Amino acid sequence: MPRVGMGLTTGALSMGELWAGGGIARLSPIFALIRFLEEKNIGRVLSAPNLTLKDGQTGTINVGGEIPLPAPAVGAVGAVAVGVTYRPYGIILEVTPQIKAPDLIELTVRAQVSELDWTNAITIMGTAVPGIRTREAQTVLQVRDGETIVIGGLISEEERRSVTKVPFLGDLPVIGRLFRRTEERRGQTVLVFFLTAHILE
Repeated sequence: MPRVGMGLTTGALSMGELWAGGGIARLSPIFALIRFLEEKNIGRVLSAPNLTLKDGQTGTINVGGEIPLPAPAVGAVGAVAVGVTYRPYGIILEVTPQIKAPDLIELTVRAQVSELDWTNAITIMGTAVPGIRTREAQTVLQVRDGETIVIGGLISEEERRSVTKVPFLGDLPVIGRLFRRTEERRGQTVLVFFLTAHILE
């Protein structure tokens, strides 16, 4: 049975400098573009895994982690105990290839990006548990053997607040604000998947 080799490069781009709107595009000199974006500090490669699949087999690439969450569990004699469950987050890509011709591959692609959202955290059993922000894109498309496609449009917004202060003086009541500075930054990034498929004999 023929197999399909998949190469995936995941990158993040600053939307303030480059707009790579939603949708799908096909690029040939893809690696030159990636190098250019890195040199200009517009983007960076987050991950570049490879995956080999049988024709019609679904494969998953997960670049991220798992967050432990407290969960109630029944202990001895009906007592309530605290257990732990794990929830994955990060970059998840599911791909199902089907070979349609000697040099044509149909790809069913599902891309999901999730991150911890502490602004929507709740307290469970005395422990702060963050929410999880999720963005997802799904598509079915056909590519030639060795062709690279780009899936973009998964936008992430981030707000950061930092406080700089003079030790001791910045903590004084009333006049302390004269010795500290609060800086707020807001940024947007768009996550882009570069996916290359090869038919392996």
